[in-house]
Amino acid sequence: MSTFPLLSLPSLVIWNVIDNLNTEETLDLSMCSRKSRFLVRACSKNRYELKIEICYENKLVLYSKQNPADKVTFAFENYSVRCDYLSVAFEPHVRYIPYHRQSGTFSLEKEFIEYLMGTFRCVIDEIELSRLYNLPIYFRDIIDYFSSLQPSVREFYLEGRVKEDDLNYFLNTSTISEALQLEIVTDHKPGTDFYIDLYSIHLWGGGWVNLDHFLKMNFTACFYDADTSLITPTDWLFLMNSWINGWNRRMNMFQFQSHEFDFELTETMLEQVPGQRIDQNVVRFFESPCVNFIEIEEGLEIYGGYDIRRAEDGVVATVVRHPICPVRFVFLVWN
Repeated sequence: MSTFPLLSLPSLVIWNVIDNLNTEETLDLSMCSRKSRFLVRACSKNRYELKIEICYENKLVLYSKQNPADKVTFAFENYSVRCDYLSVAFEPHVRYIPYHRQSGTFSLEKEFIEYLMGTFRCVIDEIELSRLYNLPIYFRDIIDYFSSLQPSVREFYLEGRVKEDDLNYFLNTSTISEALQLEIVTDHKPGTDFYIDLYSIHLWGGGWVNLDHFLKMNFTACFYDADTSLITPTDWLFLMNSWINGWNRRMNMFQFQSHEFDFELTETMLEQVPGQRIDQNVVRFFESPCVNFIEIEEGLEIYGGYDIRRAEDGVVATVVRHPICPVRFVFLVWN
């Protein structure tokens, strides 16, 4: 079989060939030699992004910005006894790195991360960190490592049990540009001084979040699902009044859900906030600020509700029970 002398071609021709390779082919080419790696780096043009998952197995996903399905996935086995959930059992296309003596130290993953970022000039777009399966990981060391690679990531997902001091450290040192998802159990106490300014925040099982926490947040969209809610009906009315007086001016939508919150009582108390009750027969359609936001894709059809108006600029918001889920309030700001 004859070979194609790619590296002997003129530079412009080589760049054109590399431009037409998919992500997997480009990665394979970069690993052929030092010269081929240099050529891939010169031709990458910030076309790639990286997703990092730290869980029962660690994954690195290198993908094209234009076509996220054009990707290469590396999976690292971290346990000497094979787990039934490993992707090698379900995803044969994954490049699987079997158990090795450095498992649990994250050292091999670091080598791959730095190789991919250095060769493809990609940025880390998303990080998923689960503490349910990977308890030996040193939480702060991992957070510091990500911060050393780049100052901010677009999306961060944190799951599992997190100690109060670790959560405080994460909230005060990590920078997320758009979306933060916290599905955690924690002994976090009220009153900790942190500030969140994000596109969207998802809080699952967020029984640690109270009124003081929300007053230190700015977000465009929030979904808060609390198994044990620290928010009372009085707190909810305070948030409404705070919004009228200028809290979280960037907010478009706030969904609050709890099986312990007294929604019926709060409904009867809404008139304590300056506003207007809208007849249940009035139907309005709210366009979602994000097509990927939880349970509201293109928009939401609402019936009635209670309208309030921001004092500074007259912008109107509606607080209403969710039309399908009765244990949820939605706070919608109209453009």
